[in-house]
Amino acid sequence: WKFDDSETCSLLGNLLDNAIEACMRMDDNANKWVSVKIEKQKQLLFIKIENSVNEAPVMEKGTPVSVKADKTRHGYGLKNVERIFNKYDGMITYSSRDKAFQIKLLF
Repeated sequence: WKFDDSETCSLLGNLLDNAIEACMRMDDNANKWVSVKIEKQKQLLFIKIENSVNEAPVMEKGTPVSVKADKTRHGYGLKNVERIFNKYDGMITYSSRDKAFQIKLLF
């Protein structure tokens, strides 16, 4: 595990918080879910977080845009995630399909 405690909390906390918030906005309570997979293969660390959504998030410059009313006070969570993956030369991808949103990180 490459990250110090504050980076671990920031990385997983922000990603899970975003996934849970997206589920809370869903209309259908029966179909709310979050999936987390963390796996190490040789020298690579994979983190995949996927969650249910009503609709795919709006993307701007390849990054999801906050749907919260006050956009000036939100969006810092993903900026912190990006800071961490840049520090460790990681890669991040976002994808949406079939009422699901997925973020994958590779370090």
